[in-house]
Amino acid sequence: MDGLRDGRGEPRSSTRRSGHKAIEGGSVELEPKLSALHAIMRLLRDEWDPIGMMPHLPADEYDSYANRVFSMLSAGASVEEVANYLSASEMTGAPDLDRDFKVAQKAVLIMNSRNLP
Repeated sequence: MDGLRDGRGEPRSSTRRSGHKAIEGGSVELEPKLSALHAIMRLLRDEWDPIGMMPHLPADEYDSYANRVFSMLSAGASVEEVANYLSASEMTGAPDLDRDFKVAQKAVLIMNSRNLP
């Protein structure tokens, strides 16, 4: 046998479970993106927490906001744009502009540290 075969006798894909996903002859590195997204989820949970209820809320309480921040930064949003989004998402009254800006800065650092395209 000249190579690995799957259960149907077909040649097995050369891609592995290492964060690569085959797409029409190329690959997309998923691990840095997932790592950045998870880090932003933790950041919002631990440092943004606009309703001040952690750890009494589900761990995924702010994940939809983290997804939006990740998408914004992936599309080239600035620190100010992310901070404005976080401020506009405030749930308990007046936003904490200083906190929102600091969290936005940290989110940008997270994205930059993963060397994402």
